[in-house]
Amino acid sequence: VVHSKLHPDPRSTVTQDQLSCTERIVVDGVPVTTVQRALFDEVRRIDGVREKANAISMAAAARLISVQLFGRYVALRGPWTGIQGARDAVLLATDDCRSPQEFRMYLCWLLDAGLPEPLLNREVYDLDGRLIGIPDLLDVEAGLAGEYQGADHKSPEQHRDDATRRATRPNQ
Repeated sequence: VVHSKLHPDPRSTVTQDQLSCTERIVVDGVPVTTVQRALFDEVRRIDGVREKANAISMAAAARLISVQLFGRYVALRGPWTGIQGARDAVLLATDDCRSPQEFRMYLCWLLDAGLPEPLLNREVYDLDGRLIGIPDLLDVEAGLAGEYQGADHKSPEQHRDDATRRATRPNQ
């Protein structure tokens, strides 16, 4: 169906691509594309492989899809515009990050600093079995943890919680 009466709107982008009948579903009476197809289109639209990988990782963080499942979808696609960028992004994406900024820090750790791949969001316990914390990034062998502290940690409530945590667990 061609919607020639659609008017430009800065809040949206109208595109026209082939869409298989297997890539359409109806949710609450509204026809939409599948998660795989919507993510595929978004990844092809985004500039830069890191941000493409971030989109994949955030879809995985939302439990909409896994990186492996999306990777299989992309692997089966033919020669589409932007397909190589999607394939490259799948190689960088992860299921285990919880925020876009955490993912960007993960890529800086790996690609810019050249550090070994860290564990992501893993619980760390002391020798008595008490939870010490859950760092964003963790290299157990090096004893190195990375924690992104963004704007959400600047609210008075979160700042107080962070300060209390540091006071009660000084090694964190």
